[in-house]
Amino acid sequence: MDSTSKIQAVHDPDKKEFVIQLKDNKKGDKAFLQYDYITNNKVDLYHTLVPPSYRGHGIAGILAETAFKHFKDNGIEMELTCSYLQHYASKHPPT
Repeated sequence: MDSTSKIQAVHDPDKKEFVIQLKDNKKGDKAFLQYDYITNNKVDLYHTLVPPSYRGHGIAGILAETAFKHFKDNGIEMELTCSYLQHYASKHPPT
């Protein structure tokens, strides 16, 4: 994967996840960030997964930024129980 500049995460509210379809993958792999509602205005972002062959290319960061922006823009508080998201937020706090 050469560049993440054109990669976009898509929100699937029915599955409660943000997804990036990995287009040059023939197996249909995807990267995703999963969440669940704790209350009507608070979510638990609990799992992020990028297939091993796609790691190190900023894909998880795109998922994190997309989710952070979505929930912030909608006034929904976030609890980060995913260790990756905790680490990411410590270096790139949601604004």
